[in-house]
Amino acid sequence: MKKIEFDPRTKIFVVFFLSTLAVMFSDWMSLFRLSLIGIGFGLVFRVPFHLLLRRFSKILLVFLGLIIVQSIFIHEGEALIEVFGIQILTVVGLQRGLGYVFRVGIVLLSGAILSTSSMRDLLQALQQLKVPYVIGLMVAIGVKFLPIFVQEVQDAFVAMQLRGIDVKHLRMKRRIQVIAYLFIPLILSTLDKAERLAATIESRGFRIGAKRSQYRKLQLKRQDVICMMIVPMIMLLTQN
Repeated sequence: MKKIEFDPRTKIFVVFFLSTLAVMFSDWMSLFRLSLIGIGFGLVFRVPFHLLLRRFSKILLVFLGLIIVQSIFIHEGEALIEVFGIQILTVVGLQRGLGYVFRVGIVLLSGAILSTSSMRDLLQALQQLKVPYVIGLMVAIGVKFLPIFVQEVQDAFVAMQLRGIDVKHLRMKRRIQVIAYLFIPLILSTLDKAERLAATIESRGFRIGAKRSQYRKLQLKRQDVICMMIVPMIMLLTQN
């Protein structure tokens, strides 16, 4: 069976609706319905959900903490868990915490949908959508070098641990100092990479404002048109 390929502009269109409604909605039930719709589009665009779940599981503890903080400091709703007169979990705190979880999940899912297209296709799609090429190039460079920056941070922490410094067991004040010392060389390294990258693209003839020609252009197909017509109707259903 032949795989159906979607135009990157269709994915950008879907992500625009998902992310916009995720910001507009405030109640957890609407965000839950929007999350289910996003998962459906993720299946259509063949999103690697096993990688997405791995990333999402790392921040679940943060949202659990947010739910508890909401319940302790906002005394609204029925108490579900109460210890020595202190409300640990309330209905309102749980609903707001779930809203945060669904909203961040939609953002991560939107990024995963865009990642199913190559960076070259996304740049071409942005340019055909009349987005200035310079802006698209900056976004592409940022996306490309973010994993490299994260890897450098992890390598720096490993290097500290090899020298006998365990950041996890330090006091909070000392931990903040160590992290501050760590990020100064990382920022300098990032600036050095930026300067070398700027020199590289200038040496290849890149100029701001220069008219660029394209060898390849993206073409919308039948499935793209159908998807773009269905998306607004489905999104309207989430408001009911």
